[in-house]
Amino acid sequence: EPYFISGEERDRLAEADDADASAEFSEEIRGEGYDGVYYNGDLNREWAVFSPSQVKGATDNTGVFSARPDVRYSVTPAERAPDAAPGGAGGEVPRSSLPAVRGTRPLDFLRNADTITAQQGNRNVQRAQPEPEPDDEFRRLQEESRGTPPEVVSQYHSGERTADEGLRRRLADVLAGRVGAGYRRNGNGVQLLTNIKTGADLRIGRVDGQTFHDVFAIVRQYLKHGDAVDLHDSYGDDVQCWLSEDGLSGFAVEQDGNIVSVFSLGTKGFLRTVFPLIKKSGGTKLDCYQFPGKTNLPSLYESAFGFKRASSMAYDESFEPEDPARERHGFGERHGMPRIVFMVADPGHAVEEKTFDGDYDGAVAWQNANLPARP
Repeated sequence: EPYFISGEERDRLAEADDADASAEFSEEIRGEGYDGVYYNGDLNREWAVFSPSQVKGATDNTGVFSARPDVRYSVTPAERAPDAAPGGAGGEVPRSSLPAVRGTRPLDFLRNADTITAQQGNRNVQRAQPEPEPDDEFRRLQEESRGTPPEVVSQYHSGERTADEGLRRRLADVLAGRVGAGYRRNGNGVQLLTNIKTGADLRIGRVDGQTFHDVFAIVRQYLKHGDAVDLHDSYGDDVQCWLSEDGLSGFAVEQDGNIVSVFSLGTKGFLRTVFPLIKKSGGTKLDCYQFPGKTNLPSLYESAFGFKRASSMAYDESFEPEDPARERHGFGERHGMPRIVFMVADPGHAVEEKTFDGDYDGAVAWQNANLPARP
């Protein structure tokens, strides 16, 4: 199993430009049971391996493999003969005649786009073909999503239309590739959770902010109340962004513990299932809409997360970030002028809910004043 190295780790090693530092890093991850390193810089896949038995050359390969599983040796013409005994005398010779290529220090592939250097003296393993960023199918889906007529998007957001199984499957088929690339790019692995409601497996992992934005921007078009979930212009490096492997569910946690962009298209029990992961990611507060006579989001978060209401304010579009989905659909009027409720993780004491109509800063300040103490 390879270690998925993050961009931050890659940059640190590259800036150090020190073979000893790279060797120390390699030994550390080998001690944790990894047998190689994988990096997906700019979606160009690159590998490093720690054993000469992990790689075989593909050039002029006839399918005959020798008894020695060492990539540093090649097969002689005598060994390639049908009647030659594999591994016979003189059957393998060092690849000393191969042309030298760049990349001779451990993990040098992290700084070199041409070759991969394997650890422990293994050299010159050719890099895999670049992975497209993103693929054409994902681009087509983006364009199709952006071109959806506003009235149709409004119908999805209002619940007049719903994303049926066929649409969800088509979205998942395309989004999974983009999410997988985001997993590799981030390099933090995938969590396997058990859906509390259905008992099904839920695989979810960290992705970079651009991947999260691009995937969520598509799925949001088809969500009931999708216009009530903020899509940020960007998600910075300090934001923890999580997506399910099919791209149909996700959330993000900002550095100050604010939980944003929580969404799920057809995954029942998603909130309860991911709450331990949200908590582990440092999520301690959020704000959401309370719609008159409709889905009561604050009650859902009270039930699923155990969060408490700290403050609220009447909807005021002057405090809203620019969002075409809300502007063109008349968000406030269409949703009956909802209230914005600011919630906190259970601080271990009673929370007095206060009203701050017209005072967004005051509502946030009271929310922050009731956050649980940091451990």
